[in-house]
Amino acid sequence: MGPDEFTRLFHQLADSTPDVIYMFTADWDDVVFLNGAYEEIWGQSAEAVQADPQDFLDGIYPDHREKVRDAMDRISAGEPVDIEYRVNEAADYGRWVWARGEPLTDDQGQVQYVGGFVRDVTERKRREQKLERARERLRQVIDLVPDLVFAKNADGEYILANETVAELYGISVEEVVGSKDYELLFSDEQASQFREDDLEVIESGESKFIPEEELTDADGETHVLQTRKIPYDVAGTDEQAVLGYARDVTDLKEYEWELEAQRDHLELLNEVVRHDIRNDMQMVSGRAELLDEHVDEAGREHLAALERAATEAIDRTKTARDLTRTMLRSEEATEPVALERVVTTQVDAMRSRYPGADVDIERPLPAVDVLADELLDSVLDNLLKNAIIHNDSPEPTVTVSVEHEGDTAVLRVADDGDGIPEDRREEIFAKGEKGLESPGTGLGLHLVGTIVDQYGGDVRVTDREPKGSVFAVELPVAPDS
Repeated sequence: MGPDEFTRLFHQLADSTPDVIYMFTADWDDVVFLNGAYEEIWGQSAEAVQADPQDFLDGIYPDHREKVRDAMDRISAGEPVDIEYRVNEAADYGRWVWARGEPLTDDQGQVQYVGGFVRDVTERKRREQKLERARERLRQVIDLVPDLVFAKNADGEYILANETVAELYGISVEEVVGSKDYELLFSDEQASQFREDDLEVIESGESKFIPEEELTDADGETHVLQTRKIPYDVAGTDEQAVLGYARDVTDLKEYEWELEAQRDHLELLNEVVRHDIRNDMQMVSGRAELLDEHVDEAGREHLAALERAATEAIDRTKTARDLTRTMLRSEEATEPVALERVVTTQVDAMRSRYPGADVDIERPLPAVDVLADELLDSVLDNLLKNAIIHNDSPEPTVTVSVEHEGDTAVLRVADDGDGIPEDRREEIFAKGEKGLESPGTGLGLHLVGTIVDQYGGDVRVTDREPKGSVFAVELPVAPDS
């Protein structure tokens, strides 16, 4: 095919495309054809290039000229070439082009001309650069995340991993990507379990939460992970994958194990308090009663003191027991409790125990259930004892009342003692606080405050007229009560 036929074909192309169409001699020294699109893309006139074919190199970004010269040599040697580079000096080389060059041979196979086209791909490159910047920002974000972030395809290969994943495996992110769990993990069992979970998510199309799984890192240390895996479609493909997010909860689990051990120890202590110490003190109290008829009047005074001490010790073991149960209970363990039953039972018990006190119920009591548990008996027991013991009256008077106010029931214990100074009303519920001149441990009211707080209620102290105090316990009412 001669130059005239080449020129005719290139003219036909030039009329139907916005691309640059060119044809040079094989040594690139003479322009055979160059269409008008060149000036728009290059920012140079076609006439200038036709006068000096090497001038078109001035319109190429300096850092790209060497690879363009190399491409030109390869085309002249008979090799088709595709290449991308920046052009247009006037626009700060802001245009990207994709160029295709072909060797044009004669009948003997000798390269006689070189020709091809140049296409403006600036918008595509800008989109690619924008996407790449977004990927870089995403990479920076996921590398800042202290948790494991990863994605694996259906073949089990990592297609995404953050620095946290790489650190656990003791290699770089680039080495993780393309690898499989079997190649990275020391435990085949762990790799098999991970693979099983991944396939379940990919095949079902549903996310999966793994509350606890183990991963052994490059140093042989075992980590406990809490993992969420979700189905993931790889952008631009039909490939299905799994996207994972795992949090290292090793420290939390160790803390839970430590708490569990402490809980076991506390339960053991509770058993000792409930059985051994309590039983021993009850035996002391019983033996003291038996000795009453065997001692003289002076001895009876000592026996009475011994019996009081034993009774107080039994009370304290009960408080300690209830406090232990409070510490071991779950906040979600509440259930509807009939407040009327608690009031009547505890008041009857207190009348039998302290016959010298006047303990009364303000009736009628509303038939209301509150959200509590069996420790509500201990709350009222401690409030009643506090009202009687810390009362210097010859015959202490205590009145219990209940008021139902919407979603709240208010249990009030009113006494006729000396009252509690306003500046001490918050302190008395603190651990270890004792009443005025009290010989006790100070745990009773602390126990009251702790239990009521766990119920989602509140307890406060106000004055009673003409004298005394009122302990008001607000409790949440059970639904449908």
